[in-house]
Amino acid sequence: KQRLPGSFNIIIEETDAEELLVRLGMEGICISAGAACASSLGTSSHVLKALGLTAEEAGSSVRITMNEENTEEEIDVLFETLNNICNKR
Repeated sequence: KQRLPGSFNIIIEETDAEELLVRLGMEGICISAGAACASSLGTSSHVLKALGLTAEEAGSSVRITMNEENTEEEIDVLFETLNNICNKR
């Protein structure tokens, strides 16, 4: 399928994406909520809804973008931190 390499969306059930972004930001990790074309609107992404996600799923979605400059260590830290935050709920 056509897509932007290194960019992916994940749904973290029962998680408010905006709250998650704040908590990750406090750890020095920057990711985004929803789709890039709607990230500044403050509403659920029409793109994610068009892909079939519910409003709840779209509100629990985060967009992660990586490139060839990201290291394996950075990726490990991201997912370890995500795991720690999500398990403390």
